[in-house]
Amino acid sequence: MLRRETVGGYVLAGGASSRMHTDKALLVVDGRTMLDRTASLLAPLTGPPTVIGPPERYAASRWRVVADLTSGLGPLGGIATALRDSSVPWNLILGCDLPFLTEEWLAYLLDRALASAGDAVVPRSRRGAEPLCAAYRKSAEPRIANALARGVRKVTDALAELNVEAILPDEWKRFDSHGRLFDNMNTPADFEAARIVFDAGVPLTMVGLDVTEKVLLREEHVRLLEASNDKVSQAAGKIMRATLNRAHHGIDATVIAMHDPLTVASLIDPKLLKLADYYVEVETEGEFTAGMTVGYAHAPARASAPYANANPPQPGPDLSFHPNARVAVGVDPERFFNLLIPRLTGNS
Repeated sequence: MLRRETVGGYVLAGGASSRMHTDKALLVVDGRTMLDRTASLLAPLTGPPTVIGPPERYAASRWRVVADLTSGLGPLGGIATALRDSSVPWNLILGCDLPFLTEEWLAYLLDRALASAGDAVVPRSRRGAEPLCAAYRKSAEPRIANALARGVRKVTDALAELNVEAILPDEWKRFDSHGRLFDNMNTPADFEAARIVFDAGVPLTMVGLDVTEKVLLREEHVRLLEASNDKVSQAAGKIMRATLNRAHHGIDATVIAMHDPLTVASLIDPKLLKLADYYVEVETEGEFTAGMTVGYAHAPARASAPYANANPPQPGPDLSFHPNARVAVGVDPERFFNLLIPRLTGNS
């Protein structure tokens, strides 16, 4: 019972959901709306949670609904409203469009918060901080409100002003071995568009995050840029210094991965990447798997030989291997930085 007395639960549901062209909170998954599903995950841990959103839109909900006092200012405004409404020390605040959350994970997040001396406890994924599945102290409200008043709109920018305790992927992966715990409900058109691209027959090279995350910005790289007299190098050094500081403060550890730069650099030096032929499909039908890519490095398994007295096998479909993409399976990080740094410092 200690949890319910000291922790509040909030679901942010006031967003416009413009990309889905519908209200994601009211989408039905496993027979329940996303709003009801998310709130039901919180209830055993926090007691009946509160929904932050338009009361008239969710009038039929069985949960308490509080209007967003900062409507139109995005999720950060919703967090500020939740903390203003709260009367308890800690608050679990969730977005309404996270279909892979589990009660076990949220219980762990809550335990971490209750033991933390920070202002917020925020998990990190390969995308960075996940502030819409996090715990916030009530005492953080004034700083978040001040950030909003100064024009800050990104939640991660507001987090930079708080003492944030991060939960790293190695700590939360046991609750989700597939790494989709924080995946949200994106527009279905994205998945269909990706499938069309892979099926178009044009030459494709796919560089996934599993490869780009092996190319990490480090202190020695930033110092080389800062030491140069070249204006471009100094500007790049300032940007990368801020990036590195952001990672070291636990706001977004994955920003040090050279995702886009590596992909562009591979066009300049194709030897940066080790590529393999794959047939890549995009799953578009699954309720929980839509948008996932599946890669095949060989043809489908062939049927076993028939019995001696069986009828002769009939001609079947073409089971030969027809790759539709070159997929990056390895990278040379040192070669990448040997290409990047001299070009930025003017020493190439």
